[in-house]
Amino acid sequence: MNVLYGEKGVIGIINISSCVNLEPEFYAMAPNGVAMLTARVSLPQTTPEELEKLAKNACGAAYELSTAKPDLIVFACTSGSFINGLGYDAEVSSMLSKAAGGVPVITTAEAVAKALKALEIKKFALGTPYIETVNSRAESYFTANGFDVVKMAGLGLDTDYAIGLQTTDRIYDLACRVDCSEAEAVVLSCTNLKTAPIIDKLEQKLQKPIISANQATLWLALRSIGITDKLPELGRLMEI
Repeated sequence: MNVLYGEKGVIGIINISSCVNLEPEFYAMAPNGVAMLTARVSLPQTTPEELEKLAKNACGAAYELSTAKPDLIVFACTSGSFINGLGYDAEVSSMLSKAAGGVPVITTAEAVAKALKALEIKKFALGTPYIETVNSRAESYFTANGFDVVKMAGLGLDTDYAIGLQTTDRIYDLACRVDCSEAEAVVLSCTNLKTAPIIDKLEQKLQKPIISANQATLWLALRSIGITDKLPELGRLMEI
């Protein structure tokens, strides 16, 4: 029997070089028949100065992925795609798509915003691993896109590798701590946070949607290439 990896679709991923959780989470969450190919780009620190350079530095990775003919490329860095505010995610997608010879590109910040809109969420609580200067950029991005960040908390980490070492217990506690009665959902930002194992548990406890960076990115990537599989164990978003 001739079975091809990626018979349903092929997704290219531009990942941070020090990221340890995005690929395992994507592999665990993706439906059968979806192949995921990764290129990496360095991010020395998760500071505004380094994040502002990231997309331009990722052009080479976009080109390299394009040679494998993916259906779509994902720029899988939340902060790297919201760092310069309203419209920056679209600028990043356009620049990387050009570097990739026209392959469509989506970003994680775009995915989170579209996930919120798909769930008809206007007010949400935001949990992040970031330092305050990055958190303020996150709030500005979402506010400019028409959302209300009613509460926010960060872990104060300034390297992606340190972010990846956070336990699911600490992330679970962050989500519970940042939640409030005004929030219609809780968003967990950063593609190096290990969230897939706790999304369903958090939704049951908090009784509202949980949107994580990896979950939202995979959701938008799948829907963008016509894959409509529903994965309810990964939260309400994956049922849309």
